[in-house]
Amino acid sequence: MMMKFLPKQEEFFVLFQKVGTSLTAAAQALYQEVQQLYAPMPAANLVLQHKREAGANAQRLFTLMHKTFITPFDRYDIHRLNDKLYDIANMINLTAQRFPRYDIQQVPPMMVTLTEICYKSVQLVEQVVSQLHALKKNGAIATACEKIKIYESQADQLLIDGMAALLREEADIKTIFKLKEIYDLLESVTDRCQQVAFIVEGIVLEYA
Repeated sequence: MMMKFLPKQEEFFVLFQKVGTSLTAAAQALYQEVQQLYAPMPAANLVLQHKREAGANAQRLFTLMHKTFITPFDRYDIHRLNDKLYDIANMINLTAQRFPRYDIQQVPPMMVTLTEICYKSVQLVEQVVSQLHALKKNGAIATACEKIKIYESQADQLLIDGMAALLREEADIKTIFKLKEIYDLLESVTDRCQQVAFIVEGIVLEYA
């Protein structure tokens, strides 16, 4: 009787991995966008496409959780993790849409660096969720979670330094407002990645 529920557990891991793949693709497209502002709208549309893919699989996860008798780990943890992963997709998309709609013509160097850190952090998130099926004695998960936290700290500092440089060097108030909002959104991406790391660490401690 119990065995018929077990194959469904594998579906959770497959869906988590699909969400992670979409997140990395979105973050990569965003990173390319800030480096190639001559074509921001196609890049923003690509990010939106990946966000929708992530959202579709997040919804499948949510539905599967409510239809499955035995889940691979606690339902509350699945719900929180799924929620935060979609948050990352949403924050990346919100950031990407700002460049064409705010008519951003030039990106400060520290913003480019911050976007790269977001991309690297999201790659680690994908790595973490792709290994949820092997929680026991998985040092790679712990290492990736620690790196995510380091990137979040670096993002905090880049936000401070980037805003200081912006206020020092930019005279146009509208430009300052636009770029500040983008800086905040980028830093929020790394915040969400760190929250994923915390959730996964909790799951590892409880179930490994």
